[in-house]
Amino acid sequence: QSNSWLCFDFKEHRIIPTGYSLRSCPWGVNSNHPKSWAIECSNDNKSWETVDEEKDCSYLNGSNYSHTFTMNHQTSTEFRYIRIRLTGPEWSGNNYLIFDSFEIYGQYI
Repeated sequence: QSNSWLCFDFKEHRIIPTGYSLRSCPWGVNSNHPKSWAIECSNDNKSWETVDEEKDCSYLNGSNYSHTFTMNHQTSTEFRYIRIRLTGPEWSGNNYLIFDSFEIYGQYI
């Protein structure tokens, strides 16, 4: 469904995010690879701050493609929650949030 998301809860720890890597699944071009999404952070799991947004991104449109992204909106704020949320259909035109791996980089507190 639209606005699908995956959220990570760092529990008693916090993170100051600086970047992340995504890797696509082993399917061909124009399959269910992410195209437009936002990386959002929160401390209460209710109000969210966007730290990165990608629109019509072709870096993951292929089998096992990976790319490392730097946060567009750098912050020194420590967060408990980080999520990736679809902001539009993926390359096949559906609203599936599918990828092989997601790594978050930053200062772990």
